[in-house]
Amino acid sequence: MWMGHDGAWWGLVLAVVALVLMLPANLLANFLTPLIQNWIATWGKTSLENRITKLEGELAELEKHPVIDEVQDQLLWGITSLKIAILSAAGGVIVVILLGVETLANKQTTEFKLFNAVTALILTANLLNSLILRYSKGFRHKRSPKVRAGLREAIDELKEIHSNWGPG
Repeated sequence: MWMGHDGAWWGLVLAVVALVLMLPANLLANFLTPLIQNWIATWGKTSLENRITKLEGELAELEKHPVIDEVQDQLLWGITSLKIAILSAAGGVIVVILLGVETLANKQTTEFKLFNAVTALILTANLLNSLILRYSKGFRHKRSPKVRAGLREAIDELKEIHSNWGPG
């Protein structure tokens, strides 16, 4: 019976649920972090001024690099997306090969255990490469007009709050 009620089965179910729920939680956390930092900065005048100074410093650092236009930004992101898709397809092929070998091989042999370990290592490296490609803040990030516009908008909003701050 594959749906057991022992601890191992429930552990597997909880692990799968946790993995599935981590993606939206991660996306939500990355999206909300700057908004929450700006909101917390409005609690005190000093923290508001420090947050404005920090964001202006980030913008000044980005302004040192020439801006790329929207077409170049999309082309560079397209190349990065293609690299991520190739890594994902390679991971899929590796999983299919692993499943094929698993159905044919004797699972008790040392060679099979070594093959599983190497496969796990390759899939982990593949995943890390995909994440690095997706989240690295390199050439495209430093030159993106969208990033600069977002920073300017956040600075303007915080300055508006600062200018409306009461006396004291």
